[in-house]
Amino acid sequence: MDSDRLKTLLFNNYCNFQTLSVTIIHPELFLSHRARGLRSQHYSRFLENSMMACSARLSTSVTVRALGSSYAMRAKSEIVSELEDPNVATLQGMLLLSDYEMTEGRDRVGWMYCGIACRLVVDLGLHHAWSKSSDQDASNIRGARFRGSVTLGCFVYETLWSMYLGRPSHIAMLGPSLSSYADHVSDNLTLRAWFDLCVLIAEITTILDKDSLIQAGTLNRLSELDGRLRRWYSSVPADITLDYDNVSALDAVAYGLHMQYLRVQMLLHSLPISSQRKRKQSDGKDQPPVLRNWTAESSRQLVHHNALKIAQLGITYGQIFGVEKTPSVMLDNLYVAATVLISNILGAEHSSIDENDLRWLRLLDEMLKDLQPHFHITARMRRTLARIVEGCPLLAGVFMDDVQTSPVQYGSKHGGLDNAHGGGWGSLEAAVNDFVLDPSLFNLVDFELVGDGDGVNRG
Repeated sequence: MDSDRLKTLLFNNYCNFQTLSVTIIHPELFLSHRARGLRSQHYSRFLENSMMACSARLSTSVTVRALGSSYAMRAKSEIVSELEDPNVATLQGMLLLSDYEMTEGRDRVGWMYCGIACRLVVDLGLHHAWSKSSDQDASNIRGARFRGSVTLGCFVYETLWSMYLGRPSHIAMLGPSLSSYADHVSDNLTLRAWFDLCVLIAEITTILDKDSLIQAGTLNRLSELDGRLRRWYSSVPADITLDYDNVSALDAVAYGLHMQYLRVQMLLHSLPISSQRKRKQSDGKDQPPVLRNWTAESSRQLVHHNALKIAQLGITYGQIFGVEKTPSVMLDNLYVAATVLISNILGAEHSSIDENDLRWLRLLDEMLKDLQPHFHITARMRRTLARIVEGCPLLAGVFMDDVQTSPVQYGSKHGGLDNAHGGGWGSLEAAVNDFVLDPSLFNLVDFELVGDGDGVNRG
């Protein structure tokens, strides 16, 4: 695992991979500082090992993938010393390690690492760094600009994980002070778009995290955010605009962004009667609230349509670029799209089952199965989906094969899906509490709910 050739390969693979969501590592700065052999703002052994762990999981080689946990253990052994004297490289390493842990199925640990990174933004003064560095000479502008990119990237990471896990954001309050950075990342095709989208997501999820009934004023605000979300989408740069008649022409870096937009729309059109995440089976008398100028049926149709779009984007991406190159921001979107299609099938009359739904659901199952060697969390997701469809003749065989396979088969030495590590992402409890899945379609008494009760998917 210390072979120069292997580490160079993993480094190059990660640098290409990170462009699919948000860029955390600046390749030239990292390599130039590593060549000096000294810990700095852009290099440390902790950062390098965190990056190697993230990159190893993407390999098509079982042997290389198995090294991921070893790199991660090395990184963890450096955490205490890193936090005694933190710098930007510490923040970067924490973000990467959080991503690794999340996709291994240890989302509680991953969430904590992400939280440390967010605290470092303030502790290192990065939320004010641009105004202080604006008068620097040109030789320092590159470093200042990249620190700004890392800070925005941290905001994006935490906002998305907050949405996926149904946990309150700790960095959303910094959104206004970070917005000045966004004007200085013009060389990054997608970061500005991700940041602006996550500003909206942060407000939406903050509203939905409140333990209260959704009142008229709240509904009006959510309707306004729905309008802002649509305006944001219409302003996406032409280079990353999606043509649904020619999906395969979309730039690889934009698939995750478009899927996330569709997912946030689904959230706004799947509002619960109460904004509490923990839900009980409804007696069917209460009608969920809907946004202005929408009906329950038109919102349901949008959610279903968006689930199909997400499936189409995900499957097309995998076919063109390879499932092993799937960015982690896609995983939750693929999973939720599958739950929506399942919910639609379970709620339909047998004679009115949409064969198109069945086809896309089977394709999603195949993709999630192919993702298991790289992202062990997808094994938990498939196990959950298998339990939901159990007993439905139309879905016989979907999500049912291979779902009990141990992560050890895929090169994990530490049981990546062990519930003892905590975490509810992809669990059954998260699914039945998800706003987009109707829990009345199956008998909850038949299920043994597992997962982290303190943080379950909002949807």
